[in-house]
Amino acid sequence: MGQCYSCGRSIENAGAYSRIQVGAEVFLICCPMCMTASEAGHVQRRMIPSSFSNQYVSVFVGYQPALHVGGDYACVRGVDDVRLYAVVADISGHGVTSSIVMSRLSGEIEALIGAGSDLPEIAVTLNRSVRALAGERHIFLTFFGAILDFRTGQLEYVNCGHPGQLLWSETGVGCTRLDSDAIPVGLFGPERFGTPATRTAALAPGDKLVLFTDGILDLERDGVPLEEVGLIGTLRELLKSSLPGAAERAFADLTKLQGRSDDDLLLVVIEIKESANRSNLGASGDLQRGRHPQI
Repeated sequence: MGQCYSCGRSIENAGAYSRIQVGAEVFLICCPMCMTASEAGHVQRRMIPSSFSNQYVSVFVGYQPALHVGGDYACVRGVDDVRLYAVVADISGHGVTSSIVMSRLSGEIEALIGAGSDLPEIAVTLNRSVRALAGERHIFLTFFGAILDFRTGQLEYVNCGHPGQLLWSETGVGCTRLDSDAIPVGLFGPERFGTPATRTAALAPGDKLVLFTDGILDLERDGVPLEEVGLIGTLRELLKSSLPGAAERAFADLTKLQGRSDDDLLLVVIEIKESANRSNLGASGDLQRGRHPQI
């Protein structure tokens, strides 16, 4: 007796619709629908960026959908020698519909980033696209986009209804929140949505930009929602050190709390290593950020 890899239903090995072998491990699939969901989930995971490291940053990406497919999205991509785009978004709802919308928008976001579009332009274009896709359905997304410029030592960001993301500073400021000051994407037409304003923050070597979706904040530890203070506590070791594997351990701790949650988990941690001009790094930026509880 085994369990379906897709839905968790108990099935006899002989009654499995299909078997998927990965190395020495065999996964059972109970029916054609679960086989389709499993394949779709595999494709969607490939759309989420992998962790990587280069001269300027070390990037960790952890993604765990509640179902095989979900509506969380991330893109971390350099557009030239000294600038890095980082985007996280969360489509309303869960499951197949959210996944389809996310898949459609992901190509659009990456095309806009590849063209070097500014953050307000990306948000405005996505608002138009979501409105066109949604039709009569009530679909929207929260969106956080940032550009990290390693030449000027500045972070520029736009937050459209997304949870306040976190920036940990090595220079004594502690953990600060990059709050939202714009409405979610797709809720209203262009007149009401307008053009979101950008904000800026200073970056320095050792700083860590922590991006996530609300599924992480809704996790419960001992029956108490994690929320922002609990998330900071979970990330304490990661934020205060550059120990190898700290991000992986933090995300593994979070996934243990997922349990019966019907929301996806997405965590992106970008650690600043150096700048193109070290004398500039941390010297510029308008710190329009709300103070966050100290760790």
